[in-house]
Amino acid sequence: MRKEILDLLNGTAKSRGIKWSEAIKTLSEQSSIKVDPVDFTEIIKGLESEGMLKVVGEKDKRMIRRIDA
Repeated sequence: MRKEILDLLNGTAKSRGIKWSEAIKTLSEQSSIKVDPVDFTEIIKGLESEGMLKVVGEKDKRMIRRIDA
């Protein structure tokens, strides 16, 4: 799922990022396995701590943005 999240963000690189709920929805549509929100949150936190992305906003307005290296 980690790779898919990064691929999803690379696809939206020209924009300001992707909404949290939209990311979960898109990943669920791409996979035959339902995306567990808890697993998704853990992966996002891991990527954020590695400096690969940034989460801005709160609750339903959260956006996930790729950090350019």
